[in-house]
Amino acid sequence: MRQAVVGNTAYRVHPGLRRALFPQRAGTLTLSPAEVGIGMRRRITGRPVTVEVKPLPAGAPPGFSPNNVGVYTIRAQADRTNIKVGEPFTLTIAIQGTGNIRVIDPGAWPEMPGLRRYEPKIETDVTTGAQLGGERRYAFLVIPERGGQLTVPPHTFHYFDPATASYQTATSAPIELTVAGDPNAAPTPTTDTLPRRPRPRKRASSPRSPSRPRSRARRRRPRG
Repeated sequence: MRQAVVGNTAYRVHPGLRRALFPQRAGTLTLSPAEVGIGMRRRITGRPVTVEVKPLPAGAPPGFSPNNVGVYTIRAQADRTNIKVGEPFTLTIAIQGTGNIRVIDPGAWPEMPGLRRYEPKIETDVTTGAQLGGERRYAFLVIPERGGQLTVPPHTFHYFDPATASYQTATSAPIELTVAGDPNAAPTPTTDTLPRRPRPRKRASSPRSPSRPRSRARRRRPRG
């Protein structure tokens, strides 16, 4: 509740609805007027609001998604860095900032030589306040396929900063791994690459010879 003066008249202002809106196209957009019910019979209608939406400028970096509008940072973290060949660990990539955090596009994940990576588990925490934002986390299960010093490469994330009207790039730091085992070990094939066993062929059944109709012999009654 706050006080506002309109035309030398003081009013008490009570916010009835607050939403974060994200335009999906450039141009002139109109927001429908809000309606407020007072009592049982009276309704007050506000005025429509017109918004001018600017298009994104040219010069977007390769891999940029129009969903990535805001200000973001990125970080990478492994739950452990001293492991053995074939021993899984968790790699978490977190993108944090202000913007529509639920729909951001992290882009293509980099190749990880010597490491096998599975599809991530995604979690999103949304924060509200003066600006909408939060954090989106991608947790990967990763398995080393050979021993030695391996590196989780940095991940690059492109976004557009509306405050500076420019494209920006956030990059995570690389992670060094110490893997115990044979550095020349061949990668273990995943279940998706294992050769399929041929299905046994069904034996062709030989055609049966047509059965002969059985004749029914009639018994003759002796003549008396």
